Amino acid sequence: MRLHTLGGHSVGMSKEPKGQDESDGAIDEVIKVISRRLADTRKKRGLTQAQLGEKAGVRQSYIFELEQGSSSMTLRTLIRMARVLEVDPRELFPGGASAPVTAAEIEFLAGALDRLAKAIEDRVAYEKLRDEHEASVLEELKPLAELRNALAVRKLPADTAGSMSATKSKRPRRGITEDT
Repeated sequence: MRLHTLGGHSVGMSKEPKGQDESDGAIDEVIKVISRRLADTRKKRGLTQAQLGEKAGVRQSYIFELEQGSSSMTLRTLIRMARVLEVDPRELFPGGASAPVTAAEIEFLAGALDRLAKAIEDRVAYEKLRDEHEASVLEELKPLAELRNALAVRKLPADTAGSMSATKSKRPRRGITEDT
């Protein structure tokens, strides 16, 4: 699990990508603190895991996993739970609500914002290329659409279609006689 913090306060938790080693046990320790504080605060409020889950809009099993430190939590979920528990979300983090922002945390946030900006730029470039490709394909398909439309306009007249079916079958159709 990876805890993203700002000013001693988490801005989200996420699972580490496979194959990536954690640099130290500090991250695990922070997750343990948050998990323990979530459970302690829930119990102080006299709520069961099921009650907290219902009020926060998540499953009871998810609350269990969070309190065990075995599942990740978004900042949005943490804020919803803090509201249900009637505490400032920062109280669930090590250092509580009064921890100052460190230079390392600012640097981390700046790096995260840079990566986000790059991801957005990449996505915009991808969307532009996709739109250009789509326009190119549509342009290439125009002659086929025009041909289809031309063929649709040139349908055989109804009397021609009738005479063609009459020449195919010399037998009168069932229930229809030549006297009719």
